[in-house]
Amino acid sequence: MSIINTIVGSAASAQNREVPSYAYTGNEVQDALYITDLSTNSIVGSISSTALLEDIIECKYDAERELVYTTARTDDVLCVIDVSDPSNPTVLDYVGTGTNSRGLAYDKYSKRVYVAASNSYSLTSIDVSNPSNISVTGSYTSSTYLNYAYGVALDNTKKIVYVTETDGVTAFDVSGTTPARAGYLTNTSFFGGANNTDPILDKETDTLYLIAGNDSTVAAVDVSDPYSLSLPSVLRDTQRFQYIQAGALDADNKLLYVGGWNGLSVIDVSNPSNMVRLNTQVFTPYLTGTIVLDLGSKVLYATGSGNLASFDISDPYNITKIEDVSNGTTALALNISQGEDTLAFRKYPS
Repeated sequence: MSIINTIVGSAASAQNREVPSYAYTGNEVQDALYITDLSTNSIVGSISSTALLEDIIECKYDAERELVYTTARTDDVLCVIDVSDPSNPTVLDYVGTGTNSRGLAYDKYSKRVYVAASNSYSLTSIDVSNPSNISVTGSYTSSTYLNYAYGVALDNTKKIVYVTETDGVTAFDVSGTTPARAGYLTNTSFFGGANNTDPILDKETDTLYLIAGNDSTVAAVDVSDPYSLSLPSVLRDTQRFQYIQAGALDADNKLLYVGGWNGLSVIDVSNPSNMVRLNTQVFTPYLTGTIVLDLGSKVLYATGSGNLASFDISDPYNITKIEDVSNGTTALALNISQGEDTLAFRKYPS
């Protein structure tokens, strides 16, 4: 099995973007978090724990405080790791998040982390304002609206969290201490497998993108009213989108990158009601792990078959591989702050 995690940059000009210097990768086989120096493509630090980091599903970076948040599906915890010293990452605290912890989102303004747990059908809000003493503020549980909940996306302007579940997506008002259900949208024809991915939010167009590999679709959900979600368009390609398992959004240029067994595809989403596939290329190893965009350098990082690979995406019609780094990676984050506000997208295929 492989884990897919994605962090997407916010819509700022490329020349003003930070360039990452480190990648944080979770390894489900060795129950560890690794820190890779991207200038040398070498691992400079790591931390392992079968009690806290077994089967890491997702990690997110807190740029302000140099922290990494991880979820581990076997240990059922959210873990806070101090990475201020890349050579010596240290666990500060952890808390239980429900059975089979999956996707997470971090709100840098409220200092809260939201975690979905698939087997307890729950969304949990966690106060991380004191990273050495984190605590649960509230949770929402429902086998209807959070059936095998997995992916999480945060709109920290509207204080709305979106969670993917079996054949659907549910919006939650998180302005209080406990998540409160807002809107819900389900579709058994187009959302198959969407409960295995993080949705991707484009706040500029109020669009949430769902990647549904089982149905070979990319669905654009209108979230302008979080209490009344609607489906303006679906793009289906049974050849190129079959079992797509990862995605990331270039919000500057309105390009959505989706990857899977049948290649890396680039989709024009400048008009969410009329998405257009621009290009598909096949790479080895297959992009069945993580996809992360560094929009400042126009580089796409991806994992597959245990490798961390980098790709030049300056020309979306002619993507080229830059380098492979073999480090057995699964979950992935970069040390840039743009990823905190947006949501990304990861799948855990069965």
